[in-house]
Amino acid sequence: MTIKNVPEAKKALKQVYTLFLKELKTSLQVNSLLLQTHTRTTYLRGGTTNTRLRRRTGKLAAATKALSVEKTSEGFKAGLGFGTKYAAIHVGDNRITTIKPKNKQYLAIPLPAAMTKAGVVRGKPLDESVFGDTFIAKSKKNNLIIFGKKVRWSLGGRSESRTGSTYGKITPLFVLKKQVQIKTRVPPKALIKFVRPKIIRDLENVMTKFKK
Repeated sequence: MTIKNVPEAKKALKQVYTLFLKELKTSLQVNSLLLQTHTRTTYLRGGTTNTRLRRRTGKLAAATKALSVEKTSEGFKAGLGFGTKYAAIHVGDNRITTIKPKNKQYLAIPLPAAMTKAGVVRGKPLDESVFGDTFIAKSKKNNLIIFGKKVRWSLGGRSESRTGSTYGKITPLFVLKKQVQIKTRVPPKALIKFVRPKIIRDLENVMTKFKK
């Protein structure tokens, strides 16, 4: 049996293959960016719940970025990267991490009065320049609490030296804990479930083009 136009067939197959890889790479890149937005808005914004992590400094959300599509010996590599060390505590499927102090006896967990409206801690525990005269006492629930007052700063004199004064009621600032347990709230399985159908749909659309 003689096969005619073999060079043309090979050329056509090569063109189809090249186009398919191009469309695949585009799909992976677009969906990686979509996954980035989905992860930031679904899991890293709002108040802390069982499925959502409150955004404090915004460093984790900012470090959650789409990876550039990379060709490997096994195919293409794409997806999402978490560019902070502590992301490992928050990313995972149904995992709990126990955090203990390294060089101190207790962990100081900030309470609302010690944070800004955005959830950023105003200063370190026992920092009198931020919280005034602080002291530690037990609460009614037998928890060790760091108490303090708010500090109002003012500029005075030619030297413009800062002077501070405390005001308001004594306020609980930090609760001291021997350890805390942190539940993961960014589940990889759910992320894959979100993005996989979109990539499959893109590839099906590409195959439809070839059939035409």
